[in-house]
Amino acid sequence: MAEERQRTFETIFPEHRAISAWAELYSKARNGIHASLSAGRKWSDVSVENWRGSGLSAKQFEHAGKAAIAARDAMAEGAAARIPTLKLKIKAQEKKLDGKAKEEARLTADIAKADGKRRKAHAKIRSAKEELSPSNPKRPKPAKAAKLAASIQAARAMVSEAGAAVADAAAERSKIRFGLHQGRRRLGNLKDQLAWAVDQSKSQAPSLCFGTKKLLRGRSEPKPQGFEDVSAWRTEWERVRTRNLLVEGAARAEGGNEFVRATIAGDRTISLEIRLPPGLEALAEEKIRLGGSDIRIVRVHGLHFNHGHEAVLEAVRAANGPTAARGASPAAGGGSRPIAWRFREMEGGRGWRVHVSLHQGMPEIASDPKKGRLAADLNEHCVACALASPTGDLVRSWTVPLHLYGLSEGQRLAKIRDVCAELAKTAFDLGVPLSWEKLDFSAKKASLTERDGPKRARMLSSFAYSAFDAALESACARLGVRHSRVNPAYTSVAGRILHASRRGIPVHEAAAFCIARRAMKLSEGAPRPAGLTLPDGARVTLVPLAKTGRRHVWASWSKIAQGMKAVLAAHARAERPERARRKERLRAASLPAPSGGVVALVRGKVRFLPEAGSEAGPAADPLREGVGLSCGLRLST
Repeated sequence: MAEERQRTFETIFPEHRAISAWAELYSKARNGIHASLSAGRKWSDVSVENWRGSGLSAKQFEHAGKAAIAARDAMAEGAAARIPTLKLKIKAQEKKLDGKAKEEARLTADIAKADGKRRKAHAKIRSAKEELSPSNPKRPKPAKAAKLAASIQAARAMVSEAGAAVADAAAERSKIRFGLHQGRRRLGNLKDQLAWAVDQSKSQAPSLCFGTKKLLRGRSEPKPQGFEDVSAWRTEWERVRTRNLLVEGAARAEGGNEFVRATIAGDRTISLEIRLPPGLEALAEEKIRLGGSDIRIVRVHGLHFNHGHEAVLEAVRAANGPTAARGASPAAGGGSRPIAWRFREMEGGRGWRVHVSLHQGMPEIASDPKKGRLAADLNEHCVACALASPTGDLVRSWTVPLHLYGLSEGQRLAKIRDVCAELAKTAFDLGVPLSWEKLDFSAKKASLTERDGPKRARMLSSFAYSAFDAALESACARLGVRHSRVNPAYTSVAGRILHASRRGIPVHEAAAFCIARRAMKLSEGAPRPAGLTLPDGARVTLVPLAKTGRRHVWASWSKIAQGMKAVLAAHARAERPERARRKERLRAASLPAPSGGVVALVRGKVRFLPEAGSEAGPAADPLREGVGLSCGLRLST
């Protein structure tokens, strides 16, 4: 075997009284150890003082202590891992607030400017009215009076225009101020979270909840949601806090565990011999004599793992074999490995979930790089694949659908694992290594802004690259497929420019082909000039690149990426009005209209224009009124 990996498999079995009692003792000991350590006491003092009254053996109490310490360490490590992400979020939020503050200042200046125009117009109206007043002894002549009347009309139009500008700017500023208020609240929350994470990463008393935060939040209510009263809530709280049992494995012990020994029954199911703690001797089903001591045990039969049952059988055989019986350790060349068992009660007390963790040997690497390379490119809704020949030519490419939006976390993980298993199996059958990109979207997720829009936020939220990366690596290791990750720089750009149109494949598959070539240490030279095929099939030639001297080829690809981005953005802007017009034409064609009229697209909106003499009234001439009629559909009945 090339290497070993720890794997965990799960099954269920009905409610068991003895396991429930043991889980209660174990959980109370673990919770008490955490409280003692948080109070500043040392583990050596806690183990001596609390062990006797726990109802557990010394070894079992030590397991509970290790679980408490591991939970505390995991809390501190998780808080420390959140600090960089929170700092990125704070930086992005401060930048967004600066932009909103500048926008508010601009709108305030616009309001002041428009209000000044309005005041001047009002003053001009008052001045003209005073001159035209009958009480004015120096009334102007008719020509000047006409000019004054015209100036009054122009000033009134200015007042109306300035008032509308003030109202629009004031409404926009109100929205900006509301956004500023909410953004400052968000910034304050992020800073509080950062301070909490820094404190937890260094604290000797980390904050842990052994009963779910959802239940904890309801304790202060007179009638917690979902419960008849507080006593019912407390009963559920104690049940959830004490229904978790972890029994660590031991390589030298028979069966790979000192207290839970697994054996294989005649029907190839797993049977467990569970050795109870001293405080639960009354619940024992039988008593055996072992090493001069009486051991109280209970037995569980008929365990079957729907996934990984053969791996569990292999581990149990090795743990109960002659090598394990002699007590040889794995380091000394023995075949036994520790087998850890975790029991977790299902919601509502419907039974127990059993998790077994074991070490499984991985097969030797059998993929031959000389046969070519298979590459996978993860995208929002699919995984693009490309197979390259040993000389770097494209053999074939295809796309595997992978729609994750709207699925739960478990469903997304299951779908990702199925796709990764399929990719690894394909690489194994072909006998070639598998490569994919090494990506990190944590910074992009942390720096999302309002300009990115909800669509991009949903895309990044569903884009579970870390799960894809771990699942694909695990699938390759299980089958002995050689795998590697490559730098993702400009693979999509190079694929679009060099391979997509020339080979007649989609852009994502072209990017996967670039990944395969990069994994084979083949370079993608930047063309001069570079040609780009637009989505509508048109061909565009980008501005020829200047010579980059001795700089890396990625410097040229960077310039091409900038030009390509500008061209695609301009093309999208040009296509947007046409798409809107097509949409409005379809809408106009589907609208009913009275006879003798025309449903037309006027200023981008659907309008009904009646003909002269029709029942709908006199026709309005849009051209005479300065309205452009872009299209019209004459309807008759």
